[in-house]
Amino acid sequence: MRIAVLADLGQPAYHVGDEAIGHAATAELERRGATVVLLTRDVEDTHNHFGPVEAVPTLTFPWPPAQRADYLRRVTAMATGREPADQAVTDLLRVLSTCDGLLIAGGGNLTSAYGWLLDERVAVAQLADRVGLPVVISGQTLGPLLDEVDAASVASMLQVCRWAGFRDELSVARARALAADGAGRIVDTLDDATFWWPEAQGPRPATGDGGPHVVVTFSPATGGLDPQEVAAALGSALGRFLAARDGRVTFVPHLGTPGVVDGDVAFHDAVAAALGRPATLRPIADAAEAAALVAGADLVVTSRFHPAVFALSHAVPVLALTATEYDVVRLEGLLTRWGMPGWSLPLAGCRTSALSVALDAVWQDRAAIAVHLEGRRPDLRAAHHDWWDAVVDALRDGPLWPAQDAAPNFLPPVPAALPAPEVFVRAHYDHAPLLALSGELARARADADRNRSLAARAATELANLTDSRAYQVLARYRHGVDLVRTASSRLRRPAPEESTR
Repeated sequence: MRIAVLADLGQPAYHVGDEAIGHAATAELERRGATVVLLTRDVEDTHNHFGPVEAVPTLTFPWPPAQRADYLRRVTAMATGREPADQAVTDLLRVLSTCDGLLIAGGGNLTSAYGWLLDERVAVAQLADRVGLPVVISGQTLGPLLDEVDAASVASMLQVCRWAGFRDELSVARARALAADGAGRIVDTLDDATFWWPEAQGPRPATGDGGPHVVVTFSPATGGLDPQEVAAALGSALGRFLAARDGRVTFVPHLGTPGVVDGDVAFHDAVAAALGRPATLRPIADAAEAAALVAGADLVVTSRFHPAVFALSHAVPVLALTATEYDVVRLEGLLTRWGMPGWSLPLAGCRTSALSVALDAVWQDRAAIAVHLEGRRPDLRAAHHDWWDAVVDALRDGPLWPAQDAAPNFLPPVPAALPAPEVFVRAHYDHAPLLALSGELARARADADRNRSLAARAATELANLTDSRAYQVLARYRHGVDLVRTASSRLRRPAPEESTR
């Protein structure tokens, strides 16, 4: 059985989490007897990281919303035979025709914030459906930013899926609302990379002697807060925590261009400068190495998703920091899967004493956290195994779950959640308006981006229009004008803090 796997692989900037998802999906499918064909943007790079696996180019969508929408319409026409296929589509169709199924592996790419990745997945699913392949989605987040155009695209993709697994409750609810009569095929799952590292790489490495070893991974995205201020505050709080316990810290970047000081690496330099003590600053590393470093920690502090995935699956205490609505959906969704809802801290808490208090609280509760995670792990491991069995059965073109029936429950219920300390509860209350505003800002920016690209395309087309076609173009762009007005009204709203004064 040959299975094509679409993960977010071969990007110019190496992304540990996306690459880990690709490794995990490959391992799970091969463990069940499948031969994997990886779809990637850079075949050579994928061979360097995955070894002698078959890898072929995927479709590359442009970033501007109007251009990616145009290309998706063209691919849809090519998939249905209404338009001759271009070379990229022809080559991909040829590869897919040699496969038995398509797995759209997990991640956070079904969102308008990364619309070019969303459209890529919709397009590849359409092409797979054209050649009669069963399609499965695994371990995704849906939204939270999802405009009307992209929501319709996702809905069309869900209709051709035999299973669609989402890694948080909000995404499951959104997907079921979009899937209509196919809601019974939308299920709760874990992130694809959960439990990947220990099975693929061996036992957890031993920690060093002395005080706690803290592994940190920070994104330079700070949700509108001043990055320099945030870096200084993070470094100061970590420095105090480490000094009080004679601890050591290792910075493990998650996203960046190999050999270049950018992304997480550059932000880590700024945080380390405020520590007031030595630190180990790692360059961007292969996903397996990054996962091993996280697994060997005594405490993980991160504003990225997959370091938390790696840590929780090894019963390592995590302090998860959320800068945006997108972060909250993913990290709170992850923590809830492990029976720890409410254990994330808004990044704005670094500007107060909340971060230092939260660090102390997690460290003091580390034994209870480890016991809780160890107790949750066997059930989640079994559920994860069952999910991948179901994936392979579906990709073998097995019977489709009846759409009208309730979806099976792949995840076990949480016997008892571990209550979050008061500092987390208070920080969520204090900073909820900022997180909500980050979502509004993201939606306004997405609307503005879409309409800027629509306006640019309109200017080009209008320069060559005859009067007889002008009314057609005018109708096409009226919807865009409405979106611009909506975005402008959102941007003019006062901040929640101001409106309640």
